[in-house]
Amino acid sequence: MADLFADGFLVNFVLVFILAEYVILIGVRLATGRGVSALSYTANVISGGSLMLCLREALLDGRPSLMALFLMLSGLAHAGDVWSRWNR
Repeated sequence: MADLFADGFLVNFVLVFILAEYVILIGVRLATGRGVSALSYTANVISGGSLMLCLREALLDGRPSLMALFLMLSGLAHAGDVWSRWNR
């Protein structure tokens, strides 16, 4: 199990799953007009995806500056998500 984390495979798998889920849910929204808000869900996916990329960098002994960038991107996307929900 540790090997799945050590080489980043599990994180990559989850990122692909998140991307597939995003494409499907946004497709449903565009096709039917029902489902999650595209703006809010996009911010949520960017936030979570950025955290996953930061985790991947940490597991692979990546650059701290890249980890900081992913964390900042995640925080900004999260703030945008909260802001979009707050104004409803």
